[in-house]
Amino acid sequence: MWAVHRAFVGWRLGAVASLSSRGFCPQVGYPVLTVSIELVGGLSLLLGYKARPGAIALIVFLIPATLIFHTDFSEQMQQIMFMKNLEILGGLLMVIQYGSGNIGLRPDR
Repeated sequence: MWAVHRAFVGWRLGAVASLSSRGFCPQVGYPVLTVSIELVGGLSLLLGYKARPGAIALIVFLIPATLIFHTDFSEQMQQIMFMKNLEILGGLLMVIQYGSGNIGLRPDR
């Protein structure tokens, strides 16, 4: 959820410049798509409602984002961000496997 807040706040400053430097056209809607996926997927996990589809949506977003933005291993911060995303990926895979558990708006049975 914090990443969604940062995306809204830094939309004009860092996000557009970062997308442009990677060859994306930010006016096409990538920032809107990014915020939408992170917000909907994050809320579904937080609330436990449709957690598996939310985790799948976040994985579909996370893999390309990791491979595009965090593969410059000459910088230590990029290595850290790459490993962080792999850890998040592992947690999302656990949600896909086991569901939201007993806690949530619609607990898995």
